[in-house]
Amino acid sequence: MAIDRMQTSRFELKYLVSEDAALRIRDFVRGYLDLDEYSACQPNLSYPVHSLYLDSEDLLTYWETINGTKNRFKLRLRYYSLDANSPVFFEIKRRMNNCILKQRGGVRQSMPPQFSCDDFIHLPALAKKLLDPANPAGKFLLARLASETRSMLAVCGNGGQDAELRQRLAKDFNAVLGGPALIECPGFPAVKSRVVERFLKNDSNGVQSNERLNRILIEETFQGEISQWIENPVEFLLRGNYPRRDFLVSRTEKAFVALQRFTEYLHAIRAAPRVHIAYEREAYVNENDSVRVTLDRNVRATPNTAFTPKMEMDDPQYSYRPMVILELKFTDRFPNWFRELVRVFNVMQRGAAKYVSSIQAIGTCPRYGIRAIGAITPVVLEESFNDVD
Repeated sequence: MAIDRMQTSRFELKYLVSEDAALRIRDFVRGYLDLDEYSACQPNLSYPVHSLYLDSEDLLTYWETINGTKNRFKLRLRYYSLDANSPVFFEIKRRMNNCILKQRGGVRQSMPPQFSCDDFIHLPALAKKLLDPANPAGKFLLARLASETRSMLAVCGNGGQDAELRQRLAKDFNAVLGGPALIECPGFPAVKSRVVERFLKNDSNGVQSNERLNRILIEETFQGEISQWIENPVEFLLRGNYPRRDFLVSRTEKAFVALQRFTEYLHAIRAAPRVHIAYEREAYVNENDSVRVTLDRNVRATPNTAFTPKMEMDDPQYSYRPMVILELKFTDRFPNWFRELVRVFNVMQRGAAKYVSSIQAIGTCPRYGIRAIGAITPVVLEESFNDVD
């Protein structure tokens, strides 16, 4: 059974160690923990981790770390691939005194144009438009619905059949999506809107599909009765829009609440993308994920103020190299063997906040400078406090 990591409260201890020490610590840790599911399938035991950090224009969360604010938070997107089937995790990572609380929701990178049952938000109003003989678009689409669907539309609003009707509408409307372009069908009225015009303008090379265009045309015809199709939920949320449950890979209440709170924090400080951070992670975990050890290498960063995650990096700025960041994480009691690890390898706990070090590296880089990420307040290089990142 997969471990639920969508919300965890834990303690984290950080250390900087040499590569030689990291290899010896690896051997020590493997006596207590197993490689996690991602490290286990990598030949070098490490997998790439990418994060897009959000902050206010004056870098509020950065300065709260520098100032040692006890109760602070960070907003970030965590992702491992830009493949359409790979989720992007919207995360809030809060430090409450010495405890780390993380909430996150995995969001789809793209949404297919097909209708789902949830897309039909006002059934009686939709039924009225479809059944209105004076409505040419409704008349056109009604003729393409199954007879059972038409019969159920006639009694829509009487209760008892709404769930089945939504299923039938989704099936029938999806069949329409897969057919000819509605904009070229005789009998379907021309829909003039900025949304349609923008879509057609971007379709100059014929890249867009009929399904996508048909979805937009149907939405514009039945505004208010059918949900808007959001092709890129990640960009939609980064721009400050509120989440929908169908954006989630796993539609749990916990994940949806995390997305809602992420949006609230984003609005509270007017956060926007600032920095793209990447590194390679070697991770070990116990059976119930209550104890975790990670070794992070090659921490690097570039400015990214776009509303889309990236994988590539142009002239990345490195932090901590050639050192390795060792993190010891636990949810309940401090494991006795952690104490033994610290004693045997003589490691000293210290702050190693990737976000803070990346801001400082970018801020002092001649090519970028701090204004590359939109900051107004000058960055003063200081020793960072022990932090979340």
